[in-house]
Amino acid sequence: MNKRQFLMASAAATLATPFVQTAWAQQDASVGPSGPTASPFDVTGRIRGYRVDSVRNHSINTYFIGGSEGTVAIDTLWRIPEAEEALNAFPALTGRATSEISAILITHMHSDHYGGLETYRAAASGAPAFSTDVVRRVIQNDEHGFYANRIEDFGSDIPSEIPVPEVGLEHAQTFESGGVELDVSVLRANEALETALLYAPEERVLFSADLVNNKTTPVFYQGELDSWLNQLKKLRSLFPDAQVIAPGHGPAGDFDTLVADQIAYLETFRSLVEAELEVGDGAILEDGVSRIKSTIVDAFPDWRTSAGVPSRDRLIELNIGWTLQGWRLSGQSSSNPRQFREN
Repeated sequence: MNKRQFLMASAAATLATPFVQTAWAQQDASVGPSGPTASPFDVTGRIRGYRVDSVRNHSINTYFIGGSEGTVAIDTLWRIPEAEEALNAFPALTGRATSEISAILITHMHSDHYGGLETYRAAASGAPAFSTDVVRRVIQNDEHGFYANRIEDFGSDIPSEIPVPEVGLEHAQTFESGGVELDVSVLRANEALETALLYAPEERVLFSADLVNNKTTPVFYQGELDSWLNQLKKLRSLFPDAQVIAPGHGPAGDFDTLVADQIAYLETFRSLVEAELEVGDGAILEDGVSRIKSTIVDAFPDWRTSAGVPSRDRLIELNIGWTLQGWRLSGQSSSNPRQFREN
């Protein structure tokens, strides 16, 4: 029996250790790297980025692409303070006023990428914001519960009403605004329910959202580890000329290097989980969780946490449970956005 057959034969397996929320983890070494990274940065050509360090050791990127008649903004950060920080830096970064933002694009439905949308729209004199139809629907209805959870977390730092984009990104179409053209590819069942990849062919830059990040612990909330891996392995064939990835989290970098790193992390994690399921006869025991965490941290020591989870160790624990849910091996019936907290 191979590992995959073993997993499918173990459908009654459960995660044997609970996810205990602990305040001490925020001070413990398990938190992971957290050095300051807030800064503007050049991607290439006319593309500029701004990285903010948000609360909970969470680093997030926003991007600005200058066109002949305006600037396209990609993703709007998590909360009002971070959005304001990036927009205050916009004139020096781009040489333009924020009123020259002609369109705002939202790559996926996770609130750390659209929470600042109203702040951006106000600064851009009401410029339209666009996403895919599915992303718009999930945001509008808060189908994951992310937005309600963040309001509870951060109060007035989150707009009281959900900022909803319009539908304007479609698979295999070209989006145009302000003299900027971006090729749109929509992939489902990866880090998010749906992700719009945006490709700038002139600069050979792929805006990968969270499909590919740079030294940032991935989030398996969707439970789509295997589908995500398959998409990563086909990414070069989808973008044969791409040279640079501009990720949702972490510095921009070489396309092949960042994709290879992302694949290595996911494959390492999957192998560790499969091995511990064998050791635990279909369950992951408490010492198995500890082994997975320590091995991952040793293999990827400089990867930050993400998703607003202050501790990298805590996020790895959550990822184990979400992976088992995706494989239908966990007794947990659903995920809860409150799990992202650690206090």
